[in-house]
Amino acid sequence: MGLSRSEGGRKTRRRSRFLNGLAPESPPVSKAGGRAAPGRCRFCTGPLNTPAEIKTGRCANCPSTADPDLLDELKAWRRTLASEKSVPPYVIFTDVTLQAIAERSPLDDGGLLAIPGIGRVKLDSFGADVLAMVAKSIKRAATKTS
Repeated sequence: MGLSRSEGGRKTRRRSRFLNGLAPESPPVSKAGGRAAPGRCRFCTGPLNTPAEIKTGRCANCPSTADPDLLDELKAWRRTLASEKSVPPYVIFTDVTLQAIAERSPLDDGGLLAIPGIGRVKLDSFGADVLAMVAKSIKRAATKTS
């Protein structure tokens, strides 16, 4: 039966991320009907097992490549925005999402959307601010090396 709820049902369902680490995993079914490879670390190609590993694209054994200044700036921005909106900071972005942004340093909307946890609503609400901080970080790093 695979991932469909009933015989002949939709075969492209994805396993809930809330089951990661709790139940044995069967590889997800691709739209073509074949088996897709499980998530792999972008550095050592080891398996990604936890939600945080999946979101950052690296396993816990591989070191972070995040710019610490950018990560601090993102957290300060999130704290200020959350206070203005009277919501908990994780409603804006979780710590792991900020970590993934600081590690990947996306340059455009597509790069932000490629990070798990960022969808169209968050992109429309916060994308311009985040991309401006990333661009500033890249410029800062370029001036340090020249």
